[in-house]
Amino acid sequence: MITHKLVFGNFTFHENYMVGEFAEGVNFELPMLDTLTSLAQEHFTKPFGYVANRVHSYSIDPRIYKKLDQVPLLSAFAVVTYRTATWQALQVERGFMPQMPIGFFFDLTAALNWVESVLERATSANRQP
Repeated sequence: MITHKLVFGNFTFHENYMVGEFAEGVNFELPMLDTLTSLAQEHFTKPFGYVANRVHSYSIDPRIYKKLDQVPLLSAFAVVTYRTATWQALQVERGFMPQMPIGFFFDLTAALNWVESVLERATSANRQP
């Protein structure tokens, strides 16, 4: 496990997924996505998942979601929220989300388990003749 503490948040890389916790009040913009994409390319050599652990309030440039489909090997996307208002905002954001499997959760452990299961199913499907 490797954690990168960046000015806009902390991002922890595990074997099969990355957990991102953006700092309070950040506006997640395209240059930040470029930084995270570079870090992911250094770390992951096989399909991986991203878990947005929304412990803080922050905003997202909607163009980010369209770019997520272009992140190499990114195969699952989960969002964990702890606030009802954030859950409601996710319903609006859902229209911008990438085409990969997406899950919304109120619990980090559930999100991590879901990402692992999505990646395992994808790996199993690729192994079958």
